[in-house]
Amino acid sequence: MDSEKKDFFISYTGNDVQSAEWIAVTLENAGYTTIIQEWDFKPGENFVINMHDALINTKRFIAVLSSDYFDSYYCRAEFSAAFTKDSGSEKGLLIPVLISDIQVEGLFAPVIYIDLYGIEDEEAKKRLLLGVDNQSRPRIDLRVLEQKKKIPRKPATQQLTQHQKRFFYWKKGTLEHYFCSF
Repeated sequence: MDSEKKDFFISYTGNDVQSAEWIAVTLENAGYTTIIQEWDFKPGENFVINMHDALINTKRFIAVLSSDYFDSYYCRAEFSAAFTKDSGSEKGLLIPVLISDIQVEGLFAPVIYIDLYGIEDEEAKKRLLLGVDNQSRPRIDLRVLEQKKKIPRKPATQQLTQHQKRFFYWKKGTLEHYFCSF
């Protein structure tokens, strides 16, 4: 059942375990549930079966992208399985999280990713949580933006200096005269 499924399966390579754990901790502290190999796959268990169960028993898939990710056989297999659930990226089930300076290519290229590379923890936390939030993004209240930036509310012609107005109207009159002569 969907209600029993965990929110995220986090796919990563062994070289990126610290980043994957940081992502899992951040998500779990925000109230999400995760499956991550480092915590949930126990010695003596079958890795392939655990991976299969994790992919089936989670709602969404996070790929922790680094240069190592694309070289990993198991990461590619996990991604392939997750890709079949949302191949058009219409449901937001496949979420790439960029943790190193790489060019995203192939099937990941058109998918909007969460970029955590080279940023401080607080900003990374904000980006991650906003990126996985599948609710619609809040819109900026234009009244607040106008107050912050002091955007003038007058029509453009009222903001012109007297010299600019004379030039504007002279040009307008010249063009009208020009077009009327045809």
